[in-house]
Amino acid sequence: MRAYHRKRKFRKILGIIVLICSLFLILVVGFFLLPIFKIKAIEVLGNKEIKTEEIKDNLNYRNIFLTSEIRIKNDLLKKFPQISELEVKKNLIKREIKITIKEREEFGIVCQENSQNCFYIDRKGIIFKEAPQTSGSLIVLIKDYSQRDYGLGERVFEENTIKFIFETKEFLASEINLKILDFDILSFPPEDMKALTNEDWYILFNLQKEAEDQLSALKGVLEEKIKDERKNLEYVDLRIENRVYYK
Repeated sequence: MRAYHRKRKFRKILGIIVLICSLFLILVVGFFLLPIFKIKAIEVLGNKEIKTEEIKDNLNYRNIFLTSEIRIKNDLLKKFPQISELEVKKNLIKREIKITIKEREEFGIVCQENSQNCFYIDRKGIIFKEAPQTSGSLIVLIKDYSQRDYGLGERVFEENTIKFIFETKEFLASEINLKILDFDILSFPPEDMKALTNEDWYILFNLQKEAEDQLSALKGVLEEKIKDERKNLEYVDLRIENRVYYK
């Protein structure tokens, strides 16, 4: 009989505890749902290509206390690969959120030769927006023959590869008066690169070696050995250290 009363008393106490916890939870939820905690304004700065309203539409937050800077930052970086840097600040008193954005700058266009998909790429080697297929020397064009797949927001080349391409394009234009139509990446990880010139011959580079050494060797050969035969060139191979092969 005592056991029965103890069990009944325990259930009564347990019921009271559950009721109190439920009431507390309801009060807490209701407290944070009060209009006084509703976000009043979201300010977006620094965006150029990305529309402000598009950013705001992806921020489905209501409560200033329940919305963290980290969550906002992660959500926006995931949704908009065009964003390079992002700063989020909350003002709890004014119930305002300030978002400062730095968008990625176009370095060039990379095209997958297996699918003909093209993307804009920045100096960090990250693709961030679909791009049209193009040709010519006005923009850096990289053709990727590695047969790999990738999507927006991915780093498809390391920064040293992008730096190699930039230095090569600038050097050839300024020192040799030679323009590159496209840079062909032949494998992944990148080892060799083929650069097609506007004179209808190409250059083979070793991406594992310094660009400066290979470019200096190219300039020397063009000025000293094949100056008058440049228009008849088929290729120049700079991949072997201390050797220059040409045809």
